[in-house]
Amino acid sequence: MATNEESKLENKITKKLVLVGPDAIGKTALLQAALQGQLPPKQSPGSYNCTAPNENGIETQVTIELWDTSGAFEWVRLEPLKYTQASVIVVAYPIDWPHYFELTEERWLPELDHCAPGVLIILVGLRKDRRDDADLDELSPTKRFISKKEGDELARRIRAVAFIECSSVTGEGVEEVFKAAARAALCGPKRKIVKHKKLRARWRLRQCVLRILDQF
Repeated sequence: MATNEESKLENKITKKLVLVGPDAIGKTALLQAALQGQLPPKQSPGSYNCTAPNENGIETQVTIELWDTSGAFEWVRLEPLKYTQASVIVVAYPIDWPHYFELTEERWLPELDHCAPGVLIILVGLRKDRRDDADLDELSPTKRFISKKEGDELARRIRAVAFIECSSVTGEGVEEVFKAAARAALCGPKRKIVKHKKLRARWRLRQCVLRILDQF
């Protein structure tokens, strides 16, 4: 008969989380806020430990290996590698930058369907604390805050299992992001792939262009 200590060890599971999104929007800050509860020093993230219920409802100790990524074209050759054995993918956008929000579906959904078919998605709106900046809309006509409703609608379109807004500065929502990721990695259903011919065609064209540029 297994001892209590052995049972605890049996319940320890490691899962891989891949965080994708544009560069310089706060992805690494999110990971470091989760690991250290503060804004990031200049070092690479590692793993996040938490507990979450598995498919049988049993609380399970989960170690989430955190993979931060670059959105730059220089890494196009490594795209398939970063998704290898991923259990859950966090797609991030800044809530104060409409341009990146509008490109989220077109930029990431075809890539995820191709490189990580069926892997569950968590959609995350970063920089929630910026909503306190009441002057944002007055600074530039291209700047505005993405509403929670818009985020919910995007999550539905990309078939994300959860949508969460968070702030690496205040810590609001950070733990919720990784708890949701742990639950999804342990017992969430596989994501259904729906073919979007136009999005997929544009993504393939982009990949061809980036591979050509990568040769120079």
